[in-house]
Amino acid sequence: MRSAFGKKATPNADYFLTTLFPSNQLYIMDYNRLLKDMNGLSVDDFLKTLEEKFTIEKKDKAYRPEALHQFGLYMNNQWYKLTSKPGTYTEDPIGI
Repeated sequence: MRSAFGKKATPNADYFLTTLFPSNQLYIMDYNRLLKDMNGLSVDDFLKTLEEKFTIEKKDKAYRPEALHQFGLYMNNQWYKLTSKPGTYTEDPIGI
């Protein structure tokens, strides 16, 4: 097997999948999740629990994250911007 640069690839290339795209052709789509059960919490109690780890702002329209560690939450006909508080995440990209 040969790499794109004409050099012979190592056996590890059989186990590492990668693709390169120009940045002007890359679009990262929203990754949404659905919460079906709040484990008996009311909307207010759920938001209070989130406030332990996030700064929460009400939004007038659908919110799409603008930076790392931001999330959009739609609950009870209201959009929220959630921003992770410092210390609730690691800067290590592989999580070690």
